[in-house]
Amino acid sequence: GLEEITAKSLNESVYLAHELFGVKTIVMISLPLVNNVQTLDQYLILQEKNNMIRLFSQNWPKGNGGVDWILTLEFGRFIDLLIAWNGKIMGMNTTLPPSEWLFAYTCCTHGWLRRHIALVCSDFVPNNSSECIQNMISLDGMHWCMESIAGRLNAALACLLSCVYDYSGEEPIDASHVRACERNCNDDYMSLKPVKETSPV
Repeated sequence: GLEEITAKSLNESVYLAHELFGVKTIVMISLPLVNNVQTLDQYLILQEKNNMIRLFSQNWPKGNGGVDWILTLEFGRFIDLLIAWNGKIMGMNTTLPPSEWLFAYTCCTHGWLRRHIALVCSDFVPNNSSECIQNMISLDGMHWCMESIAGRLNAALACLLSCVYDYSGEEPIDASHVRACERNCNDDYMSLKPVKETSPV
């Protein structure tokens, strides 16, 4: 659960990754909303954990534990934007707090899990409906429709790695360059902005 994400567990993951694979750069992914997040309180905890991941990445001392850079891929933010966009298309007032639109409308209960309509449905259905027409964001509120989002996800990952490995400046790479590049990658790909076309090399 979310309570298992702590500074200690993040540290242990980084040291273990370096020990097992010899990595010097790690990309951590911010956590997206899924059906396990059933209440506003849980959603706020999710946001706190994502802030923890961001700060942990940004404040990592270069070379600590053999790892030079930890970057954050803002997948959680991207999914939040997709859910809000989908909810708005359905007619939900997404300017309200999440408790009044995201958590107020659920459907398609599976076991004890209620699925968020804005996450899994393509059209609005009444609250507590037994089914809906699925969208192209998530099949079930837990698994992602990769044919829709894999392009941006892969582009963001490649872009982040290029912040460290494609650097061609004359001066040694520094944190200000890496962090600015990290922000640009997330702004370009983990957003709903149109992706610029590039000419093939």
